[in-house]
Amino acid sequence: MGKISDSRFQISNSAGSAGQTSAQSEIVIIGTGAMACLFGARLSPLANVTLIGAWAKGVQALQKNGIRLAQGETETTIPVRAQSKPTGIQADVALILVKSYQTERAAQWAAQSLKPAGIALTLQNGLGNLEKLAEAVGPARAALGVSMQGATLVGPGHVRHGGNGPTTLAATPATKARLPFKSMLSMAASLAGIASLSRPRTPSRFV
Repeated sequence: MGKISDSRFQISNSAGSAGQTSAQSEIVIIGTGAMACLFGARLSPLANVTLIGAWAKGVQALQKNGIRLAQGETETTIPVRAQSKPTGIQADVALILVKSYQTERAAQWAAQSLKPAGIALTLQNGLGNLEKLAEAVGPARAALGVSMQGATLVGPGHVRHGGNGPTTLAATPATKARLPFKSMLSMAASLAGIASLSRPRTPSRFV
């Protein structure tokens, strides 16, 4: 795991203004599994979201039906863009939500998908993902996070939300110094339906 500074930010579950993310922001989610679909469903009303994946059935289901999100007894369908290659995308943020063995390819896709000032954020489990991401996009554009949101893939493009939990982002020394990282944190305030972003143990809003 790369060295993480003491400057850490936590996205809490408290109510707040989810309008921090501009409707014109471009977010690419690399992955088509449970967490990718969950985050895609929650972000798509607030930004232009594209999911990229190598799983043909997953991509085809998303293209045909959108994301089917089940929560309790309710199921919602959210239209999204989906494709199997990182072509024609210029994203402000790339979220990496794949298994660790797929990180190298996902990191290359992020490098091809991001704008010059864009940030790539890994929310994966396991060690070494940040380093692989930084190698592909540059240390100043690679960020690390952990999400305690729960999700289960019912079928291709079909996800069941399993429970809420905090999503925590950590700034590396390289990203901490960059203004785009602050902008990325503001956009991340709406990740998975979470609306407010604060430093741990303090009630203040990060805007």
